[in-house]
Amino acid sequence: MYILYIYSIKKGNKKTLNTVKRRFYYNFNKKIYPKITKISNSSFYINEKNEQLIDNFFKEFIDWFVIFKTKIKSFEYSKSDINED
Repeated sequence: MYILYIYSIKKGNKKTLNTVKRRFYYNFNKKIYPKITKISNSSFYINEKNEQLIDNFFKEFIDWFVIFKTKIKSFEYSKSDINED
């Protein structure tokens, strides 16, 4: 079983959001990125065994991001369907 996460930053003060994004992506790349399969800039899926790690990571940023998560049995996509302009 896999878990699909989709996240988006909330609107707010530009300076504060830039600070939050910098901290988020620094920690994301350091702690989370090696354990995920990235789909796009704001979505990825993981094996169910890493759920607690990801949930704990997102708790730190819950005030700044909208986070969706769903369990999936299978996942299929075609890179040719993704618009890479």
